Amino acid sequence: MKIWKNLFGKNEKINADEIAVAPGLLLGGAVIVESGSNANGRYVKFGDGTLVCTREIAFDYTIDTVQEFPFPSSFVSVYFAGKQLDGGKSTVTIASTQQYNDIIVYNTADMSNWALRTRSHDTVVPIINLKLLAIGRWK
Repeated sequence: MKIWKNLFGKNEKINADEIAVAPGLLLGGAVIVESGSNANGRYVKFGDGTLVCTREIAFDYTIDTVQEFPFPSSFVSVYFAGKQLDGGKSTVTIASTQQYNDIIVYNTADMSNWALRTRSHDTVVPIINLKLLAIGRWK
């Protein structure tokens, strides 16, 4: 596979295997420096300090207090925490969509968890499967 070196400041083609041999070509933050998964989800750390975390959860709509779910990796700051209805695991109906829209997602003050709560407690669908996303900085 050929890619353009001009992405990294030059105007010539290189082979993808050259990147492994000459990692200096990727300086400028384009490098994935670490990725992994654990019981709390998946994460990718980029060389420029960006951290992306994901997780799949079963949100219990019958609980009327904040539900927290730990990030799979530590943030120093969080720019975005959000959710998506997991249509592959949840039956997507008008009721589940309305309940999904009532769920508020944010990160905790210590930047260690997704925090979710609902604005109403209509329990037509007691468990809603969600995918969570957080984007921020690891350094």
